[in-house]
Amino acid sequence: MEKLMDVMIDECRGVCNKALAELVSKLNDIAELYLHVNEPAAAVEHYRTVLELIEKYNDKKLEIDICQKIRAMYNLSTVLDENTTLNRALNDSDLKRDVELLEKEYLDASKQNIESTHRTVKFYSDKVANILGNKTLRYSEWWSDILDWIISPNDFLADVQTELEDYCVPGVPNIAKRLKSVNDVHNTLSVWLDDLHTARISTISKLKALEDASMSDLVQRALMCHLSLRIRKRRCFLCNAETQLVIYGSLLFSASNKQMYDSTSKCLLKMSQKEFLLINAAEHIKVLELVREEFRYLKFLYTHTRDSVYAHEKIGVAKSRRTNKFRCIPLVDLKFGEITITTAYLEKKVGILLYLENLKKEKENSTEVDTCPICCLNGDTGWAFFECGHSVCNQCLETMCNHSDTFKVDCPMCRISTPINCISYVKNNQEGAGSNIVIKGSFSTKIECVTLKLMELISQDPNVKVLIFSNWDKALNLLGEALDQNSISYRILKTGTKYKKTLKDFKVCKKLR
Repeated sequence: MEKLMDVMIDECRGVCNKALAELVSKLNDIAELYLHVNEPAAAVEHYRTVLELIEKYNDKKLEIDICQKIRAMYNLSTVLDENTTLNRALNDSDLKRDVELLEKEYLDASKQNIESTHRTVKFYSDKVANILGNKTLRYSEWWSDILDWIISPNDFLADVQTELEDYCVPGVPNIAKRLKSVNDVHNTLSVWLDDLHTARISTISKLKALEDASMSDLVQRALMCHLSLRIRKRRCFLCNAETQLVIYGSLLFSASNKQMYDSTSKCLLKMSQKEFLLINAAEHIKVLELVREEFRYLKFLYTHTRDSVYAHEKIGVAKSRRTNKFRCIPLVDLKFGEITITTAYLEKKVGILLYLENLKKEKENSTEVDTCPICCLNGDTGWAFFECGHSVCNQCLETMCNHSDTFKVDCPMCRISTPINCISYVKNNQEGAGSNIVIKGSFSTKIECVTLKLMELISQDPNVKVLIFSNWDKALNLLGEALDQNSISYRILKTGTKYKKTLKDFKVCKKLR
């Protein structure tokens, strides 16, 4: 129940944050509309309401949109400077300074992320440069020499095709069918390494262009690119860098799976190989691993740079008066009643949030057994939680739903309505309280539930065998990791040369579950 209470509190806080952001945005829009119709006093009143709301809910740990706060403070300061006859508050003289501090704090966060990631990228780039020197990512054709030593090309090709099929990623073309000979393997590796080197250089160059460009130029180009309706338009630095990252990433992570390289190396390298070939192979694999890590942080660098550009863009938009969208809207046509409705909704949700937090504290400090407020039993059938935080047993909930004419149920404690599809359920864990089964590792709830069920079945019947079906290979791979960590033997059945062998092993081997 404790975990469910935490989830309900987080969900309620998210709803409160969304309602507050919507209310603040509406108030700022109405204030700008009053400026558009030359009523600065009404605009000032709405800007002050925004700041009061932000101050009021700041203590309740609600997230405040800094850009909306800057928008209200900056425009309030500007309006007061333009209209000296308006009434002023004591802290109005500090508005400009506060705006500058907020703006600096907002932009410095993205700037620090860029600097930190840039240092990490340089660390990996220097490591790659030290190993490569003036060479390309082809580095050494040790793999070409090893391909020449293959005694049984057909067996080798069958092994390579099997490995490629096993590590095939959904949505990525499988190159296994294109490998008809050892020469095809050689050509595929050569072309891939050349393309990889070209893509790496191009990606680093694009990100360097982002770094060298001024922030104002980046923002201006991004606005022209992203807001333009023309089909043929000049792409900005951000779009060019993103496209190049996608190309580089598809080359680096589709054909160069680490597990594929490890297993392929094992079938290629024999004990009789010369030592220098082994050294070159190890160093080449090391370079590719470093390049993967470098790419990871290159992507982070792009993301942080993009976020920084968007942050500057949002600040610019916040400090501008967007009166164009109000030119055709008469003042009387605006739904001012929405402000009242949103305010009441926010107050209601904040009240529920505070109640849930207090209820959690009470339950943590209480030793009493929870009983259903309707039947006064201890809820052996499980519990149903309403949005308000109160709960009833599942049996009483079924009765309440049968007597309800709508898709909502009223809480028997506070009478707040909760949609049936928003009710949360908790199973009574008294039956499993004596179970000593503990799952090793940290996985998603679904993976943990499946693993726990398998462990329970094995404890009940050591010879049990279970079939798990899924159209999503990634889910099976994640489940496989959980089974590995919990010492459960398994097989993944896929089409290919090992299909019959895998099926036979599952039927015959008693250790496989």
